[in-house]
This record gives sequence, C-alpha cells and structure tokens, in this order.
Amino acid sequence: MLRLFHSNRTEALLEALTGEVARAQREAGRSPLDPLHLVVPNRNVEAYVKLGLARAHGVAAGLEAHLLRRFSRAVLAAALPDVGVCSRDELLTGLLAALGDEALLARPDLAPVRSYLDADGNTSLGARELRRFQLADELSRLYDEYALARPDMLASWERGVTLTGTPFEGLEAWQRALWLATFGPAAPGRAVAPLGEALERAAGRLALPGSEVFVFGFSYMAPIYLKLLAELARRTPVAIFTLNPCRELWEDVARDDTLDPLPLRIWGKPGREYVHAVDLLANHDRSGEPFVEPPGSTLLARLQRDLLARRGPATTERAPLAPGDDSLAILACPGPRREVEI
Repeated sequence: MLRLFHSNRTEALLEALTGEVARAQREAGRSPLDPLHLVVPNRNVEAYVKLGLARAHGVAAGLEAHLLRRFSRAVLAAALPDVGVCSRDELLTGLLAALGDEALLARPDLAPVRSYLDADGNTSLGARELRRFQLADELSRLYDEYALARPDMLASWERGVTLTGTPFEGLEAWQRALWLATFGPAAPGRAVAPLGEALERAAGRLALPGSEVFVFGFSYMAPIYLKLLAELARRTPVAIFTLNPCRELWEDVARDDTLDPLPLRIWGKPGREYVHAVDLLANHDRSGEPFVEPPGSTLLARLQRDLLARRGPATTERAPLAPGDDSLAILACPGPRREVEI
C-alpha cells in the first residue's frame, strides 16, 4: 500500500508524519522490536524529523533513518542475497581495472579510450595513470547517473539497441563497449548488477515484514527509486511526504498559459514533473493534504497564496505594497561565481 501526503509547508508535513508514526507504533499486534523506517535525502532532514518527533511524543524512538541510496541497496540485498548492486565505489574499482587491461583496450571499439590514455604521445607511467584515474572517476559518475536515470538505456545496450545514425553514435559506441566488458551480464568475474537489473530480478520479492516506510523531504527522486518504492509498497506500507506549492493539480501548466502564476510556468517544470511522477505511483490517490493558507499581506505571502490556488495574472491579488516590505528580494547575479556567493 502506498499513500501520499502533500503540503506547501514542511512544518505541516512534519506534523502529518508524527501523526502517522504514532499511529503505526500504536497498532495492535505490532512488536516494539519491529522498527519503522525513515528515508531522507540527507542527515539535516533526519535531525529535523527526529527533533520534531521528540517534541511531539517526548521521545524519538523506534525509527531507523536511512539515506535513499543505502536504503535501496539494503532492500534489494534482502530480496537478492546472492546479487550485489553497483555502487559508485564498485563502478570506480571496476573501471580502474578495465582501463588497466591492455588486452581489453586493444579492441577496435575502444580505440577512442586508448587514444585518450596515450594523449599527446605522453605514455609515461605517471601521466597515463593520472589520465586512467581521471577517466575512471568521470565514467563512474556517468554510469552511476545512467543506472539511476536511464536504466532503460543500459538494458538496451545489452540487447544491442544503440543510437546508430545519430550525432552521439561514436560516443555511445565506446561507452557501451566499456560498460558491457566491465559490468555487462557476460563480463568476466561480474559480481554486481546495475540497480535497474537488480530491481527487475527482485520483482515481487521486495518487502520489509512487520514494518512501515516513511519517505520525507525529497524535492526530486530518480525514476528508478520511485519504481523501487512502488514495488516495495506492494508488500510493505509506504508513505511519501512531499512538498507541493499547489493545492490543485498542476500537471497541465504550460509556459504560455496566462491563467497560471508566472513562477509555475517558467520555473516549475522540475517540481511539476516530480509531483506528477509521485502522484502516478498511487493513481493520484492522496491520503493527506495538510495545505496551509499563507497568512499576512506581504508580497511573499500573496505570491504563495497565488501559487497555492493557481491564480494567474488575471485573478491575482493586487494591492499596494506596504512600506518597507522586503519579503521578496531580487539579487543581481551576473555570473555563476556571483550566484554561488549570494
């Protein structure tokens, strides 16, 4: 069972979470030794949630916190004890070994890799090893992103489907060859599998018996993780608590739709797509929507109310600004460095 909780305020989501945790801990027949699982994007959110639970209940106990990547690997490991899931470190280790294999690099489809390692004719051991590590480090990051955001592409590589006839054909050819030689199903000594492959093999077996899972504080989650949570929810209760600036569904907002607030149209695409993806997990069946009407008459509060109700320029609140209203500020950032400084 998968339930969704949406709100425009983190505090309201935290209140909903504390209520759900209390309900789960009171359920008849539940053993106090069976933990509840909290999945968070970082340790700051973990501390925030635990502090909120302690304030609401007097103590924050019986809740195991996990980062999403480690939680996913642990759930898959429980379902597939004989199959490891590729981590960034394992990708780096495997690539370093592959890029040091002269027989592998002699293959015609890896000629661009060999050319890079021998760049400028400088084949001294120190220079070549430096390039080998730099390339392995960059490719481990790239392959890790492929495994999270484009598992379908990795699967298509194994089936021989490529981008033939496109400008990316040459780039993909050597990336595919190196991936299959190192991490493909037929790779020698292969001990780990990509996340997508492991998830396919674990279908119908993901579960955390006697537990519930609460997912809190994510502004974005890779599609493969959403798929994992949906699969887990078939046998374990999962609740996702998501920030959402709009009370109404806003999946149909378009850049040229003047009926919607301008910020949603020009900046809302990533958030809109994430909220849409989360809603699809539960067929738009939301268990809780503790939305909060922003109080006050400041420019920020009026903008937040417009976003909450999806009011565009034709229906937005119009009133003179109060003297000294600095609730919104526009900062001049002429370049990336200044933006980071701000």
